[in-house]
Amino acid sequence: MSKVKADIFYQHHKQLLSVWNKQPQYANIDAFIIKNGKDQGGNKIKTSAISMWYFGFDFIDTILLITKKTFAIIGGNKKINMLKSVQEHAEAKEYNLVFIEKDQANNSNQLQQLFEILDKDLNKSSFNIGTLAKEQQVGPFMTEYDSFIKDKNQYKFADCSVFVQDCLSVKDQNEISYIGKAAKVSVYLESKLIKEIETIIEDEGKKTHSQIATMIEGLIENEKELKKISEEIGGESDNLDLAYVPIVQSGGKYDLKPNAQSNEDILSYDTIIVSVGTKYMEYHANIVRTLFIDPTNDQKKIYQRVYELQNQIAVQLKPGIKLKTVYENAVNFINEKVPQLKDKIPANFGFGIGLEFRESNLYINAKNEKEVEEGMVFNVVVGFDNLQSEKEKAYAIQISDTVAIRKQNTPNAVMTFKVSKKYEDISYSIQDEGQDEEQEEEEDDLEKENIIQDGRRTRNAYHKNTTIVSEKERQKHQLELREVKLKELQERYNNNGFLSNKINSRALELDKVQCYGGPQDIPKEYKKNQIHIDAAHNAILLPVNGELVPFHISLIKNYSKNDEGKTHTLRLNFHNPGSGSNLANITFPKIDGQIVFIKELTFRSKNAKNMLETIKKIKDLQAKVKQTDQEAKNKDELVEQDKLQLRNTKRPALRNLKVRPAISKQKVNGMLELHLNGFRYMTTKNEKVDVIFKNIKHAIFQPCDNEMIVAIHFNLKNPIMIGKKKVWDVQFYTEAGLPPEDLNNRRRGHDYDEIEEEQMEKARRKKLNKDFEAFYKEVENQLGDKIKFEVPYANLGFYGSPSRSTCLLQPTQNTLMNIIEFPFFIMSLEEVELACFERMIGRLKNFDLVFIFKDYEKQVTRIASIPIDKAEIVKNWLNSQNILYFESTKSFSWANILKTIRQDIGGFIEDGGWNIILGEDEGEDEDPDEGDEDFSVEQDEEEEESEEISESDEDFDDEESASDFEGDEDLSEEGQSWSDLEENARKEEERRKQQQVKPTKPVPQKRR
Repeated sequence: MSKVKADIFYQHHKQLLSVWNKQPQYANIDAFIIKNGKDQGGNKIKTSAISMWYFGFDFIDTILLITKKTFAIIGGNKKINMLKSVQEHAEAKEYNLVFIEKDQANNSNQLQQLFEILDKDLNKSSFNIGTLAKEQQVGPFMTEYDSFIKDKNQYKFADCSVFVQDCLSVKDQNEISYIGKAAKVSVYLESKLIKEIETIIEDEGKKTHSQIATMIEGLIENEKELKKISEEIGGESDNLDLAYVPIVQSGGKYDLKPNAQSNEDILSYDTIIVSVGTKYMEYHANIVRTLFIDPTNDQKKIYQRVYELQNQIAVQLKPGIKLKTVYENAVNFINEKVPQLKDKIPANFGFGIGLEFRESNLYINAKNEKEVEEGMVFNVVVGFDNLQSEKEKAYAIQISDTVAIRKQNTPNAVMTFKVSKKYEDISYSIQDEGQDEEQEEEEDDLEKENIIQDGRRTRNAYHKNTTIVSEKERQKHQLELREVKLKELQERYNNNGFLSNKINSRALELDKVQCYGGPQDIPKEYKKNQIHIDAAHNAILLPVNGELVPFHISLIKNYSKNDEGKTHTLRLNFHNPGSGSNLANITFPKIDGQIVFIKELTFRSKNAKNMLETIKKIKDLQAKVKQTDQEAKNKDELVEQDKLQLRNTKRPALRNLKVRPAISKQKVNGMLELHLNGFRYMTTKNEKVDVIFKNIKHAIFQPCDNEMIVAIHFNLKNPIMIGKKKVWDVQFYTEAGLPPEDLNNRRRGHDYDEIEEEQMEKARRKKLNKDFEAFYKEVENQLGDKIKFEVPYANLGFYGSPSRSTCLLQPTQNTLMNIIEFPFFIMSLEEVELACFERMIGRLKNFDLVFIFKDYEKQVTRIASIPIDKAEIVKNWLNSQNILYFESTKSFSWANILKTIRQDIGGFIEDGGWNIILGEDEGEDEDPDEGDEDFSVEQDEEEEESEEISESDEDFDDEESASDFEGDEDLSEEGQSWSDLEENARKEEERRKQQQVKPTKPVPQKRR
C-alpha cells in the first residue's frame, strides 16, 4: 500500500503555519476547513492542490481541519492507513494529529468530534473559518457536512483561496524536481512536435492543426513511448500526464490564451506557434515556441526583440523584486526598443506555475505588489497578436518557458531551454526548385548577417544582380555612416574621449641599478685584464686602467664585433642621451644636476675564441635579464581577479580537453567546469586555470566541421598568468580527428576500412560539436545575459595574413578572428573606427585591409594578401556591422597620419574628420602604367629604425646567425668612419628620392 511521505507532510505543514503567522492579512482567521468531495472533472483546482501538497495524493471524500495546534482529517479506512507513516514519524510528537475514520452510513459523530476539537483549541464563542467557498464539493459526505453546519451560527466562513495560493507559491526541492521532470516531458514533446512540422513542410504534406496535435497527444498514451519518456526523465509513467492537448496554430489565426485549441485548418507554411503543457505528480510545466517559414526582415527584427525581452524577464525575476516592477521594466523595453508594439502590450508577461497551471496571485502584471521569492516557479510568457508582416499577412509571436527562481547570486533555472528559441534555430527558408545546395547555403548565411537581401535566382543572375544592388545600398549606407562618424568624433572630443589610456612601460632607472653592495663583493679570482660575466649578479666586469669595473648589464644598449686581421674588436655601446634610446623610459644618474653617462667602451683581443665566448655570455645574460624584467612587467600589468566561487551543486562540464597556451611542457587532459562566477579548468595533475565571467571580453565556440579541433575560447579584458606567461586569450579544445592508426593491425581489402574511418570521423565530429554546443547553451541558460557565446560565420570567412602567415579569418557577431592557428588573432569590432582597402587595383590578385581603431594611440591592424574575389563579401560584412570603410590604390603610412591627428584632434574634426581622406580618395585616378612596386606597404616610423645588434629593449631571436657579429656593416653609426657615414648618406638620399616617386596619402592638416 502507498504511504504518505511524512517528511514532505511536516515540511509543508510548517510552511503553512509560517505563512499564517507571518502575514498579517491572515491574523483574523482562527482555523481552516478544507472539504474535498467526489471528483467532478477539474472544478476543484485549489482543493486538489492543497491535498496533493500535503499528501502527494488527491484525498477525495475527506474533510481537513487545521488550527495552529491541531491537524485533523476525516477520511476512509484506506486513507487513514496511508497516514500511519505521518503518525510514526519523529516529528509527530510536536503536533496534535487526529485521524478520524469515516463511517459508510452516518458521520454525525465524526463531524461532532471534529468541531469539538475546534471549540477546545480556540475556546471562543465565535470563530472565523477559512474555506474554499468558491469550489463546490459534491457527494453524500459533503451533503452531511452541509446539513451539520447549517444551524451553527457561531461559525463565520470566509474564502481562503489566496491563503492557499500563498502557501503553494514557494516550492521546495522536491516540488521543483517534479516541475523539472514535467519540463523534460514538455521539451521532449515540443521537440517531437517541431520535428513533425519540419517533416510535413519538407514533404509538402497537408495535415490539419488538430491532426498534428492529436499525434503528439498519442505519444503519452502509447505504452512504449511512455516508457521511453519515463526512463529519460527518471520518473514513473503513472505520474505523467498532459496539462492540455498540444496546440498548433498557423495561417493568420492565433489565440494566445493557454486554453486555446488547435482548429481544423491545414497547417500553413508561414508563422507557426506550437505549445505543450505537461504535469508530473500534478506539478505543471509549459513551453511555447514560434516558428517562421520564409520570414521577412521586419519579422526577424521584431522576433529578436521579443526574444531579448523574454530573456530579460527571466533574468530579472530575482528575490526581492516586485512583480509589477518586472512588468514595468518590460513595458519600458517595448517602448524603447520596439515602439511599434506599444499598442499591443499584453496584460501580463506570465504567472506562477506549480500544482496549479496558473497561480493567480503571481501574475506578472502592472498591479501585482507581490515580491519574488527563491523557490517560486514562473511560466514566463511574452506574446503579441494581430501583427502585420511586410507581406500584408497577419501573424503572432509567442515564447514561453518554465523558470525556477534561485537565490540572488545564482542564475535562474530555465527548465525548458533545450528547445532553442534563437532566431537561427526557429526560422526556415523554403528554396525554389533548381537551386543547388551550394547557393542555398551561401544565400542563407548572407541573409543571416543581413548583408545581401535579394530574391532567389539562378547562380549567375544571383551574383550579377546582388552585386549591383548591394553596391548601391552600400554607398548609400556608407554616406550615412560618414555623418554618424563625424558626430561621434565631435561627441568624443567634447567628452575628452581622446585622452590616452596608454600605460607607460617600466622605466629603466640607471641611477638605481646595482650589481654589488661594495668593492669587497667583487669576486677576487677574476683576472684584471679580462672581461668577465657574473650572471649571478647581472654584472659585466670590464678592465679599465688595470682595474675591474662592474657594470649592470642593463646599462649596455648593444654591442658589435669587428675583425681586422688577427685583431678582434668588441665595442660596447651604453645607453646615453644621444643613442636613440627611448629617453622617456630611462633615468640617468646626475651629479650637480648634470647627467652622467658613458657613451661606449672598446676592447681589443687576439684570442678569437675568448671574444666569441664573451659575446655569447653577454647575449645570454641580456636575454635572462630581459625575461626577468618582462615577467615583472607582466605582473605589474595584471589586474587582480575575483576569487572563483565554487558551485556545490551539479556543475556543467566538458571533459578530456587540452588548454592553449599549455600550463606546462607536458600536455595533459583536463576538465572545464562552470562555477558561480567563472570557469575552472583542472588537469589530471591538479593544474588549474580560472577564468572569471566579468573578465571575459568575447566567448567563442569553434565547431570542428572543417577544422581539426573543436574549442571553447575566451578572449579576456585583462591578462591572466598561465604558468609564467601573461595571456589575453585562453582556449580549451579537443582534437577532432581519429586516434593514430596501429600499422601492425591487419587491414581488410578494398576500401572498406577507409570508408568506415570516414564515417567514424564524421560521427565523432558531429558528437563533439553536439557536446560542446550543449555545454555552452547550458552556460548561457544558467547565466542569462552574463555571457553569450559567439559562433563563427564560416561562409563569410576569407584568407589573409594578419601576422607572418596566412590563415582563415572568420567573422563572429562582435569579432574578426582566427583561433585555430597559434598565435590567436581576435579583433573586437566595437573598437574599430574605420577600415581601409589598400592596393585595390583590378589586375592585382590580392589587396590589404587595414583597421584603424578608436584609440588613436593603438597601432593599426593590417591584414595582407586577401584574395581580390573576396572584396565584395568583406565590404558587405563591414557595411552590415556599420563600419565605415574606403578604398585606395595605394598604401598609407598610418603611423604618421595618426601622429598628426593626435597633435591637433580638434582641427582634424573641424576639417571634417575622416571625410578628408574619404573625399580625397574618391577623386584620385589610377595610373595603369605604375608597377606593383608602387603599391608596396610603407613602413611606419617605428619600423624604420636602424638595425642594432642585440638591443636590450628589443626582442631577441635565438636563431640569429653568427654573421650578425661580423664586419663593419654591423657597427652602429656611433663608431663608423667618415667613409662609412658618406656611404650611408648617399643611400639615404636615394631612398628619399624613391619615396618621392611613391604615391602617398597627404596627412590631414588644419586649415588656417
